[in-house]
Amino acid sequence: MTVGIKEVARKANVSIATVSRVLNGSDSVKEKTKRRVMSVVGELNYVPHAIGRALITHRTNLLGVILPDVHSEFFSELIRGIDQAARERSYHIILSSTHSNKKEIESMLGVMQGGHVDGLIVMSPHLSADGVLKRLAPRSKLVFVNTYTDGNGFVSVSIDNFNGAFQMIRHLVVAHGHKRIAILKGEESNFDARERFNGYVGALKKYGLRRVLELEITGNFTEESGYDGMMKILKLKTKPSALFCANDSMALGALRAMHEKDIIVPGEIALAGFDDIPSARYVLPALTSVHVPIYEMGTLAVEHLLNGVKAMDGMKGIRKVLTTSIVIRESCGCSLKSDEEVSEKA
Repeated sequence: MTVGIKEVARKANVSIATVSRVLNGSDSVKEKTKRRVMSVVGELNYVPHAIGRALITHRTNLLGVILPDVHSEFFSELIRGIDQAARERSYHIILSSTHSNKKEIESMLGVMQGGHVDGLIVMSPHLSADGVLKRLAPRSKLVFVNTYTDGNGFVSVSIDNFNGAFQMIRHLVVAHGHKRIAILKGEESNFDARERFNGYVGALKKYGLRRVLELEITGNFTEESGYDGMMKILKLKTKPSALFCANDSMALGALRAMHEKDIIVPGEIALAGFDDIPSARYVLPALTSVHVPIYEMGTLAVEHLLNGVKAMDGMKGIRKVLTTSIVIRESCGCSLKSDEEVSEKA
């Protein structure tokens, strides 16, 4: 027989309203009473009726997460942070990948709003925050992750892409003396890609190095595009002495291409990436990269979103930019032990 909230209330010797407040996380119930109610919930194996609960509380305890992709290590780590933070607060997530397709983004925004989720976390590097909001109902609870936001009316969590790329080029120039540095950049329509490319260009200018257009190769943040881009670079009459990749996936693809062509890394061409995905330290040579607090970015997005969900007067604009750091390993030419890495603030 299915156990109902009345049985829980009777056994815990409290009112049905008290049980409801405990299950909804209310602060108005004494801690001792909460423990007694939750003990009975566990003993009776009571599962609240999700639809009925949503009708009463106007909440589903579901968060929608819309990402451009879910297949790379970057997104796996971001999802891990979001999911862990949500579960700690008794929420679950509904996840969708848009493959950076604007029509897919619009479609999923429509599906997820309208009472299906309590709030949304959106990472849309190919669509501005204004573009997203045009497709949402007024006063929607929403946090942007690594999305272009213009103005102070948005809640966003992003990283300092420009400075991370700038400091990596600085390291290649100052620490190693490189003057001919190629870049495997992302697509112009991608916000992260633009900022990282701007950091690269800014560093070249700062240290008196001219841009060489043949050294600026466009990829799409995948291993395949990194591999193909590196093959183009290796066909140049005058090759670069160093390569900066706008993300680690492209760096890994480039590393594979160099291995196939017997190019010694870093002896002939030094290599650096961006994101510091978990596998960066396990390839040979270990990849020097700009460290991004990916997991923390996910947890922070959930924290800001749920603060907004609880607020009665709507979400107030917050723009949180997380700092990056350079993680130095062997691929840039630094001599380190196999189990050693050095971090520099970017």
